[in-house]
Amino acid sequence: MRVPLVILALFCASACARSEGPTNSAVQEKWADSNVVGFWNGDVFGFSSQIKLLITYVKPDGKIEGGMKVFEHGGFFFGDQQTATSGVGVLEGQKLSIKTNRGGVYTLTMVNGMLRGDYRGDGGSRNALFTRAPKTASY
Repeated sequence: MRVPLVILALFCASACARSEGPTNSAVQEKWADSNVVGFWNGDVFGFSSQIKLLITYVKPDGKIEGGMKVFEHGGFFFGDQQTATSGVGVLEGQKLSIKTNRGGVYTLTMVNGMLRGDYRGDGGSRNALFTRAPKTASY
């Protein structure tokens, strides 16, 4: 099942408004200031289309909520485990690891406000770069 991008954006907007999360204010501030929450535009060397990444929330255990859209392959939401329709993203310090619903893995590090690293999939390893999208971005 393909999820229209508008539904993804609405879902993610409502997820941001949730009051769930850690009760310890120091932990809550740490995750709220994680710098990865928001819209990102990505390029992977060898892919013909751009990738859209939306991170709406970082849970206390480091798992992220949101979704990813790869125009060649459709989109998926982040869940607690990798399935045919969901991926898993985990933030540890400045390192973000995303396992896609198609089996690929992004390993990204925050460098100068960008997420840089690589993508490993069935085509081998490729360089990946995500830059923050404008605040007016819609997906």
